[in-house]
Amino acid sequence: MTKRFKVFLAVLFGAAAIACCTAGCRVGEPNREEVLADYKGGSITYYANGGYFDGSSAIVVRDMKYKTDKSPFLNIDEDTYRVKVAYTGNDIVGWYLAERYEDGEHAGEVKYTYSGKLDDGTTVENAAAYLVYKDGEVQTDSTYVRPLLSVEGKAEYVLDTDAGVKVVPSDEMIDETNVINSEDNLVVCAVWRPSLKFVFKLVADNQNAVYTVGEASYENGENVGDSPFDRKQESVDPGNTAPITFDNATFVANYRDEACTIPVGYYNRADYEGQTEIVVYSKYISGIWEIVDDKEDVKKMLFGLKKADSKYYLITDIDCSGVVVSTTDVKGVIEGNGHTLKNLKYNEAKKKLTIKDNYYVGLLFGKIASTASIKNLTIDGLTAAITCQNDLTFYAVCNSIADGATLSNLTIKNINVTISTPKTVLNASGNDRSSWVFGGKGTDEQFLAAYTGVTLSGENTLTIE
Repeated sequence: MTKRFKVFLAVLFGAAAIACCTAGCRVGEPNREEVLADYKGGSITYYANGGYFDGSSAIVVRDMKYKTDKSPFLNIDEDTYRVKVAYTGNDIVGWYLAERYEDGEHAGEVKYTYSGKLDDGTTVENAAAYLVYKDGEVQTDSTYVRPLLSVEGKAEYVLDTDAGVKVVPSDEMIDETNVINSEDNLVVCAVWRPSLKFVFKLVADNQNAVYTVGEASYENGENVGDSPFDRKQESVDPGNTAPITFDNATFVANYRDEACTIPVGYYNRADYEGQTEIVVYSKYISGIWEIVDDKEDVKKMLFGLKKADSKYYLITDIDCSGVVVSTTDVKGVIEGNGHTLKNLKYNEAKKKLTIKDNYYVGLLFGKIASTASIKNLTIDGLTAAITCQNDLTFYAVCNSIADGATLSNLTIKNINVTISTPKTVLNASGNDRSSWVFGGKGTDEQFLAAYTGVTLSGENTLTIE
């Protein structure tokens, strides 16, 4: 029995194209064979181990020569002058030093179950076993099967061009940054694992919704895209980008769970060994909306609501601290989706909102038009410091509301406003504070009676100086 051997590595590859510019050199760039023939250094024999080279399934072994002080393995499947290896449905893990087996030797720790008689006469049933390599192939009859107590499966074997030799990867992965030495004559095997990809599954806001892209249509639960798991990374975040853009729906976000409660983040490949897909749930809502998920979006929303066709959809609670917002009239739609806007401020340090000519103020929403709809939203914390040189009528939320407007499940709490004026706040003279939050329906109490979907709570104060 010939001893099996390992070949150990210190690797590197250089630019294969050598352009000659001095006198006497050939004109033009040398071809691949000419370049390789000129290399003085180490060599590497590559075994694709189930894969193939150069896009041809018939090429499973490659012999390459390299100059010294180069790394042949860096980006091995991307550079023109480096071997290009592929295996359909698989990603390369890396290159491993080879182990070779010759006739009569143990043929590797492969997961194999054997039932029957062994060469010593023993009968086994579904016994874990290893095989013996002989005459150019692995032997599977009872003469050659050897029982094992336990085995660990290795990657597929590949047959060497030398008769009677089997080449398999060892457990030693090559360090791709090492350089090759002139005396190196390396034999290496590719090791593969199933390709992994993210599959994006549609979660519609309505189980019966049908979303369209041109003439194509999609229903809840259908796959709407995929993207590969970067084979060079052990952890990958699929991101929060829409896998598809619909004509009649808006992308909200990607989630780990079908209920769309856990945002995506980094996925570890180790958690999906042996699998080929990771399902990501992509939430969409019917119609064309602007998604609101940070305080800058809140500023844009409060400015944009003056357009009757504007539609805004909150996907998270938002603390607006540090952002100065502006008064706006509301003609569009806010779907709060059960979320809260906190700490809305209408002033910043050492700067106050100064009222000059507009004596009739609705601080938060101005005039609410008949086309407006505000639903499922909490405003927690609304503060302002106002100076005014004239008589003023002031309302913290709105100064008027038109018939047809929709206010549903809207909670306002913790309003704190200070008005500095030598004149009069006409709707809050003296100690009367019965009508300074909502305008358009008499007192605040009357407004709340008319719009039962609105709640006023917390500590709400108006100070006039």
